[in-house]
Amino acid sequence: MPETSRRAERLAEARHREAGLKKRLKEAEAALDAQAYARYPTLGEAEIKTLVVERQVARRARRRYPRRDGPREPAAHQRVKELAERYETPLPQWSAEWPSLKPKWIATWKRWGSRGSEARLQAD
Repeated sequence: MPETSRRAERLAEARHREAGLKKRLKEAEAALDAQAYARYPTLGEAEIKTLVVERQVARRARRRYPRRDGPREPAAHQRVKELAERYETPLPQWSAEWPSLKPKWIATWKRWGSRGSEARLQAD
């Protein structure tokens, strides 16, 4: 149970940091917008054309390369969760289990066609 509470505390801290960072980002974006709006009246013709072209290029890029959110996001989240569970086992415990796992690893590497790894494992 104490590990669960530590995880909950770390999660709360991370969310608090995230909220602070989001706030700072929003403030920085607002400051940047204010600077841009103040600069618009002083722009020359060439600068205006550059801005228009850059905006068009950005719009085309967004259409051509949409963000990869959506259906993939839950799959990525699930994969991260699986990896976290896989690597949750401490190294000393894994080392203690190694003798029983070694034959399975050797068989897998033989199936993959790896010979160098097998020789190193046989030496252990």
